[in-house]
Amino acid sequence: MNIFDFPFSHPVIYWGIASLMSLYQGIRGIFIQRHTVAVQNVGLEAADPKRQPWTLKEQIIVHRIHDFIFNFVCSIAGYIALYAICIIFLDINDLSKIETGTGIILSLLTLVSLAGISGVLPPLLLFGKLFGKVG
Repeated sequence: MNIFDFPFSHPVIYWGIASLMSLYQGIRGIFIQRHTVAVQNVGLEAADPKRQPWTLKEQIIVHRIHDFIFNFVCSIAGYIALYAICIIFLDINDLSKIETGTGIILSLLTLVSLAGISGVLPPLLLFGKLFGKVG
C-alpha cells in the first residue's frame, strides 16, 4: 500500500482524524484568545481606569466564536491541502519528470498542509509571522 492511498482507502479514518484535530485547533484558538483578551483587559484598566474591560458575552461573541471558526478552518485547509497532495502524487508516474508548475504547486500545498495541520497557519495569516511579539 502506498502512503498516498491512505486518504482514499480509509476516508472515514482520514476525515475523522482531520475533524478531531481541527476541533482541537479550534478549541486551542479559544484558549489563546482568552489569554490575549485577559492581557488586553489588564492593559486597558491600567491605561484608563474608567474604561470597561471586555465582558464575557462580548468576549464570546466578538473573539471566541471567531477564533474557533478561524482556527478550525485553517486546520481543515491543511488536511484538504494534504489530500490534494495525495491526488497529485498518485497521478505522477515518474518523479524525475515532474514539471516546474507541478513542483511549485506541491511545494505550496506542502507548506499550507504543514502550517494548517500544526496550527501555525492562523497566526501566520493574522500577523505575517509566527507567535511572538506583534508590532
